[in-house]
Amino acid sequence: MVGETELAIIAPFPTLSNTGIYETVTRNSPANGADWLNEKTFSRFLCYPSVALVASLIQTYHFMEQSSRLILSRFFSVEPRAVFDAWTKPELMKSWLFKSPDNEILSITTVLKVGGRFSILELNENEKIDHFGEYLEIEKPNKLVFTLEVPRHFSGVSKVSIEIRDKQNGCEMIFSQSGINTSKTRESWEIMFEMLKAVISNICF
Repeated sequence: MVGETELAIIAPFPTLSNTGIYETVTRNSPANGADWLNEKTFSRFLCYPSVALVASLIQTYHFMEQSSRLILSRFFSVEPRAVFDAWTKPELMKSWLFKSPDNEILSITTVLKVGGRFSILELNENEKIDHFGEYLEIEKPNKLVFTLEVPRHFSGVSKVSIEIRDKQNGCEMIFSQSGINTSKTRESWEIMFEMLKAVISNICF
């Protein structure tokens, strides 16, 4: 199947007449490489004693998925486009995105199209820190997906997804980040979202 990779796991049991126990697990592996095993696509065959092994494997991958994916939800008393603009317009981004009382946002460059790139350059204690990535999906004003790299703060490439849902008297923003150890980023996002709330409350249409 396109987009999936089969992994064969061999667990030999010398006490059995068989030479080994084979487990085939299908791992959903899209382009971003951020998703883990899905037990719905898992297939066990050959020997019964391997059930404990498989259960342990699934439990391990569930733990890895939970610890590597951050999901936050916020309600804002504004229209969805106000939130979308705050994520995409440099004049708004500079007031909250990667901003803190101790730093200065030196520059923001964006090419808002699928495949376009962005860069947010921060100055913190005489150190320049770049936050950069590529836009993967753009559905104004309801969805924005992009990669994010900040080598100074975390290794690897993360994937960020923002869904903005129209609600009565406002909208709901569902934010997710995956592909890295998000225990290092959760607190920062929560602080930034408080600043985001202040920024969009001052947007007038």
